[in-house]
Amino acid sequence: MATKNPHHMTDRQWAFCRRYVKQGFTNAAGAYRHAYPKCRSEKASESCASRLITIAKVSAYLTEVKEKSQERTQITADRVLEELGKLGFADMQDYVDWGPGGVTLKASADLTPEMTAAVSEVSETIGEKGGSIKFKLHDKRGALESIGKHFGMFTDRRAEEHGGEPAEELTPERMADLWERVKRIKTIERLEKVLVAAAKKQTTE
Repeated sequence: MATKNPHHMTDRQWAFCRRYVKQGFTNAAGAYRHAYPKCRSEKASESCASRLITIAKVSAYLTEVKEKSQERTQITADRVLEELGKLGFADMQDYVDWGPGGVTLKASADLTPEMTAAVSEVSETIGEKGGSIKFKLHDKRGALESIGKHFGMFTDRRAEEHGGEPAEELTPERMADLWERVKRIKTIERLEKVLVAAAKKQTTE
């Protein structure tokens, strides 16, 4: 990666970009706190990093780095989807024959490269009392979910229930905050009952 600032960004924007690229385009919030050390809030840094990435000069540089990386490694979205397709659409019947007579693996020489790419594990254990064979394909569901998300095939039901906006993620910190609010509400309700009871007692005396 170039050590010079190619898009004439501010020093802090450039520091963010260098850290973000170094981290493999992950943990944007951490890269933001590196460039803007006064921002220590996780939530604030996530929000600010999201906005920073949309700034024209920052976005242009990050896009340029990604494109050069893809050109250098030849790893494109189409190639990734192709590999995921091999996993997601693999059929166990192409690898194994089973029936009343038992289970038989097909010879690896009879499998195509596309088929062998979907194989996760093949092992054989031989002991005094016999042996066993283990055969496993890669995660089919995970691959299909990745493909579906890429093409926007899945609807977020939580978003529909909230008028099109995704529901807020219930992190442990958020759960703790909500529970504290519930406890405060219960305390207020108990206090109100005590005050009402005291008021009734005063009117009867």
